[in-house]
Amino acid sequence: MGYSKGKRISAAVGVTLILASASGGTSVMNAIVPFLLEGMQVSLTTFMIGPTVATILSFAMSAVGIKIIDIISPKWCMLIGSVCSALTMYMVGTATSFVLWIVANVLNGIVLAFATYAAAGGVVAVFFKENTQKAFGVVGGLAALLIAVWMAVTSVLLNAMPYPQLFTIYAVGIVAVGVFCNFVLIGKIPRRTVAAKAQESDEVGSNQAAPELPGFTFAETLKKSVSIYCFLIAMFLVAWCASGITSYASVYYASFGMAATTAAAMLSVYTFTSAFLKLASGFILKKIGAKAMSIVIYLGFAVGIVCLLVWSQTQLFPLAVIGIVFCAFISYATMIPGLFVPDLYGMKDYTGINSAGMAGYYAGAVTVLFGLSIVIGMLGYFNAFVVLAVAALVTMGFMLTAVATSPMRKAKGERRSQESEA
Repeated sequence: MGYSKGKRISAAVGVTLILASASGGTSVMNAIVPFLLEGMQVSLTTFMIGPTVATILSFAMSAVGIKIIDIISPKWCMLIGSVCSALTMYMVGTATSFVLWIVANVLNGIVLAFATYAAAGGVVAVFFKENTQKAFGVVGGLAALLIAVWMAVTSVLLNAMPYPQLFTIYAVGIVAVGVFCNFVLIGKIPRRTVAAKAQESDEVGSNQAAPELPGFTFAETLKKSVSIYCFLIAMFLVAWCASGITSYASVYYASFGMAATTAAAMLSVYTFTSAFLKLASGFILKKIGAKAMSIVIYLGFAVGIVCLLVWSQTQLFPLAVIGIVFCAFISYATMIPGLFVPDLYGMKDYTGINSAGMAGYYAGAVTVLFGLSIVIGMLGYFNAFVVLAVAALVTMGFMLTAVATSPMRKAKGERRSQESEA
């Protein structure tokens, strides 16, 4: 079924707005952690049990998310995501007890596993077909920009009203955006699209052999070299850096005397920078390659942390801004598998290796939310951020090893040797 250009644009706008409103709530909540801690009267370690539960459930539910999307369709999953994200926003805004905070995070963790980005990809695929990857990249980048704007506006509004009232308004807005975008901008789409594509693929495969894609399967990479092991370790460690800065930056700023509203604004700077970096990710990788990009990502983050450490001792405000901008390079964390796998392991088992990389990331994300709070309790904020900088450098070492020993790199070297001999 073909769609007009206007309809495709309308659907893309709808998906972008739903992504920004539904998934952006998590970023907004990270920006007001100091307010939430004060409102619930709990320690940081206790507070972080909630996000840890959400991350664990997101990881667990992601395995069955595609089946749920197939059964009720991506469009309806996105609507469910909007409603549940609104409920989460309202519950967090009005949470005065630890139990309610946990319930909100349980809801958030289950829904975000399949009702936002995964479902959005399914909707985009219906309208853009072979251009899905390009279209979804634009949608994701624009959604990130909208989230950054939302966070900036939030930092201003927090000066005018208490966060429970603000979050209630946000909850109503998320539902309104979700309903309008689903029924007006996106409209009707075929059901069970994922299953239909899978069945079609099986039928084609039974009649003719699929062309062999260059690369290696995940099982083959486990036997080829240490590359895949270093890659998975790097993905685990980078989650500590990425989740650490997004979850604790505002608290770090506040602990060294910055006003909570200004700290929230700093996180919006991070989000704006991340959005622009993500939009340019493909161009950057094409220009400089996986090795140089790894250095930029991890060394850039480490430099940013050093700036934040110096700011905490000198109170030079420009360092606070420069530091969070450099830290934004780590926002590539969840994009690394999608960006690096083709160069390191080829396209033969792109989805499988990509999923393995994300599993490594989620494993790290599960441990960092609670683990870093323990480190902070033992060593303090300053030393905990030193740990993040060291983790970035160690991660860079593992990723550079993964690049240097990758099977695709070795295969290309062998081909060049054969061509030179011939």
